[in-house]
Amino acid sequence: MASLRVGAAAQLGSDLDHDGLLAAWQEAAPNDPEPVRRRVAWHLRERPHNEVRDLIEELAARGDVIEAQQLLLSIDLNLGRAGAAAQAANDLGMDAWAARIRLRAELESGDVDEDTIEAAQLEPAAALAVYAILASEDPDGAVKAAREVLTREAWNPEALALEAHALSNLGRESEAARTLERLYLADPAFFMAPITAAGNTGAGSQSQASSP
Repeated sequence: MASLRVGAAAQLGSDLDHDGLLAAWQEAAPNDPEPVRRRVAWHLRERPHNEVRDLIEELAARGDVIEAQQLLLSIDLNLGRAGAAAQAANDLGMDAWAARIRLRAELESGDVDEDTIEAAQLEPAAALAVYAILASEDPDGAVKAAREVLTREAWNPEALALEAHALSNLGRESEAARTLERLYLADPAFFMAPITAAGNTGAGSQSQASSP
């Protein structure tokens, strides 16, 4: 009967106490996850997300553990709780996703652990973007990320620019100059901006690059 009342209320409109009816259904059917699932959905629409955790724990207690963990992961991400969200991802066996969540938080804080980057199992292009942010702090990692892309795309301008920047930060100027020559050959229009970003003047950098 409780489930029928909920169905009738849904047809009659929003003035009725839907959560109260769902709570009555939940109490009348102590092993059924459905009323709890619907209460969770209602609370996520109508109330702050931090008020729904008890219901999600009840959903897990009624057997829908995976769904509960997925909900917690989503809520923690929305609330900016990176640590809790990463733990929820680990609990779901999504270890690479957990590392990506931690990596995002570390990038925001400016304190990135290279082990986190490795654990995140990023595609080479994504790793390239991460190391572009970290080129000054971790030039060795930046060179590695750039060269991984270059093994597949030998003339990728972004990878060449990152490699040149990182090599320069490592004091390996002759190697950086050779990479700059390749960058100029790969994309003359791209050439200026990355070099300026790398801390070199446009004129000085162009003097190291030969014309195609």
